[in-house]
Amino acid sequence: MNFKINIPVLLLVLISVLTSCQRGEPSIFVVPEDYKGYILVIYNQENGADKEYQDKSRVYRIPSSGVLLSKFTSNPGLSGFPKFYNGSIAPENQIRFTMDRELPSDTIIATGGIAGGVNKDPDGNEVIRFIQYYVGTKEQIGEAHKEVENLDIIELVDPQ
Repeated sequence: MNFKINIPVLLLVLISVLTSCQRGEPSIFVVPEDYKGYILVIYNQENGADKEYQDKSRVYRIPSSGVLLSKFTSNPGLSGFPKFYNGSIAPENQIRFTMDRELPSDTIIATGGIAGGVNKDPDGNEVIRFIQYYVGTKEQIGEAHKEVENLDIIELVDPQ
């Protein structure tokens, strides 16, 4: 086969692909010291935690419940892997983040990044956006996964 590559067309396609990707803001999650369990951030909450930045990264300070109501809007787009810290933001407190399917059984890691939305009304006029992560060993993450499945996000936002 003999064909010619049209460099200008190839460059145009490449530029279009690269610029069409939405860019999200980098994220930092600070969990309480020795925290193990789920992290659930619920976005766009009027009475939520104030927006906080360190450098150009969003900072989410997770309470001991694991659930943070945040004034931040959701963060779609490419932003790299989030950073997780135990207690405070310091290199020695960083928790390794992994996307591996096989989690280590004896090491505390952070994993997840499941983003979703829940309709607050039957017509879907108001959607509650959230993201969830986990921190712990493989066994602790398994338990936390079971716990988070039982949460009612609408109830967390509007307790009756």
